[in-house]
Amino acid sequence: MKKIASLFILSLIALCAAFAQETAQAVALQKDTALWNEKEPGMMEWAKKDLEPGTVIEVYLGKRWDSQGRKLPDLITSSWTTAKQAGQTLDFAKVNYQGKDYYVIANRVALYLNPGVTTRNAATYLTPNLADVRKTSIPYGTIVAVGKDVKVNGIDLCEMTYYDENLYRLRVGYIKKENVSTSKDDITAMKLIKQAANLKDEKRKAAMLDSINQLNISSAVKYLLEEAQKEPEPEVAIDTVTLDIGDSARVISSDDGSNVNVRTAPVTGSVVNQLSDGTNVTATKRTSDTYDIDGTSNYWYYIDDGNGTVGWVFGSYCPLRAEW
Repeated sequence: MKKIASLFILSLIALCAAFAQETAQAVALQKDTALWNEKEPGMMEWAKKDLEPGTVIEVYLGKRWDSQGRKLPDLITSSWTTAKQAGQTLDFAKVNYQGKDYYVIANRVALYLNPGVTTRNAATYLTPNLADVRKTSIPYGTIVAVGKDVKVNGIDLCEMTYYDENLYRLRVGYIKKENVSTSKDDITAMKLIKQAANLKDEKRKAAMLDSINQLNISSAVKYLLEEAQKEPEPEVAIDTVTLDIGDSARVISSDDGSNVNVRTAPVTGSVVNQLSDGTNVTATKRTSDTYDIDGTSNYWYYIDDGNGTVGWVFGSYCPLRAEW
């Protein structure tokens, strides 16, 4: 009798396993990706939990398929009315996080990919074609989701998805492998560097940055850490001229397609970041005097790339945009 009962239990377990819903790994990409519960059919309620960008979760798969023959989640459409948005409709996917089931807004997570982080300002490409570059780069420290590697004309690219906080949606494309890291320590380090940049308490900031030395980080992240740990330079008075709108629309342009340095001050300022060749920027002012660099005389321009990078760029590397 016991043997029959044991066989029945084993059969039941096997049957349950057979009907267990299949899942696939996904990466949360939105800043504070919210987890939701289904309060009633078609009505979602915030579960009072948010995920950091780069958090890995499991998404339940359904009966839909993508163009590559991979299963996709079944979606639940939920609509609601708030003081700012009336009748907003969003699609939710069921997920599992830390052993519990929730829902996430479907276009806040990237399925079948691994978490990564950009280690420098980087151009992204719509297709695996270096001529198909987007107009704006994404800044270093951006959490992304990384997929398969692709080699184009001897250059290593990889599939990449990131979340556009301005448009509230995922952007899919490609990125040079040298500009992104999937190392857990690099991802942690980049998060700490960005957090430290917003701290006003210098002691706390120094302690946070110093803790990164305990991690096994790449040379690219070490460089950013060293830059973050430098003593702030004393401000130097610079005579400037405010630019009118006809002189402000500019584009980063280098002779060989390489990145261009953005500095805290003209000539001798520290490099705060690099911008990719072809990046559109807005210049708000320039130096009153020209400077000679490598036999070329030009002004220095104070630019903003719209993605958090501001600083000075030599005029030869930021001419007026052709369409302007």
